[in-house]
Amino acid sequence: MTQFEKNESVVTLRPGRRTGIGQLMLEYNLYIILAVLLTISSIVSREFFTANNLTNLLLRCSFNGIIISGMTFVILTGGTDLSVGSVFAFAGVFLATLQRGYFFRFMPELTTAFEQAGELNPILPLPAAVALTVVVGGLVGLVNGLLVTKAKMPPFAATLGTMVAVRGLAFTYAGGFPIPGFTEGVKWLGTGQLGVVPVPVAIWLVVLVVVWVILKFTVFGREVYAVGGGETAAHFSGIRADRVKIAVYVISGMLAALAGVVMAGRMNAAEPREGAGYELDAIAAVAIGGTLMSGGKGSVLGTAAGAIVLGLIANILNLTNVPPYPQQIAKGLIILGAVLMQRFVSTR
Repeated sequence: MTQFEKNESVVTLRPGRRTGIGQLMLEYNLYIILAVLLTISSIVSREFFTANNLTNLLLRCSFNGIIISGMTFVILTGGTDLSVGSVFAFAGVFLATLQRGYFFRFMPELTTAFEQAGELNPILPLPAAVALTVVVGGLVGLVNGLLVTKAKMPPFAATLGTMVAVRGLAFTYAGGFPIPGFTEGVKWLGTGQLGVVPVPVAIWLVVLVVVWVILKFTVFGREVYAVGGGETAAHFSGIRADRVKIAVYVISGMLAALAGVVMAGRMNAAEPREGAGYELDAIAAVAIGGTLMSGGKGSVLGTAAGAIVLGLIANILNLTNVPPYPQQIAKGLIILGAVLMQRFVSTR
């Protein structure tokens, strides 16, 4: 080998080694950030690693975590769903009416009776009531999917409209006030324990595993990535993109409703104001988790880590007594940083 060849080999190997380390840092930057935040949290407050604080952190993440599991499907196809917060609130209100024995809250002849009924009179068994509530959330998702695919509306505009409409529906259905009181079964969904694991956290973990399996090992999961990677190419591959898009919005609506049911059980009340801003938290968690906002790349495990990052930041700020409004500033900066990181990684 000549001296030039030896020098050339050195020149080509060294940049490759640096590029490999840099690539690993880019690919796993979220988990590096997570580790840094955990370290900072332990330094900032000795209360961070207490069982009570960690339980509260996981509970805080679980409600958003259930929602973002559905949002991940939507964003992987290149869409977005702004209606999840409103569906979250309406689900609790709808379940409350089922618990009190009145299915149609709008009917004038039932209004007085509804308001005077202090006792619970469930008209459906708990599993059926929860299933029906989740189906109603899926119907909102179906409307979103049809608006996007058949009416050719931009996802932002379509889901913005349903966000406003469903929020108004929640207020109308509840008469503008919280509806207190649920059966023990519903309260267990929000406050129960499975061993040392809170039930909301257990539900989130089950949803997380199911979504991961769907995206990783099923034909539908591959179709979701294909549609997000390029709808035209997916069409020529025999994928019916419209059906896939409708399905992901239905899934998003159903999981938002499920999260609303769990939250209603935890609060032991249905609050039509609940869930405001949850759509932004969900989008932020997905973006932080590395899912491209343009679709085609990402994972639900990454978005789960993104939810934990958001929860950690809020937890640190709470432990250090930072007021809530500056927390919103921090959250906005984090979203901007996550999107900029996405652009940098994609160009690399």
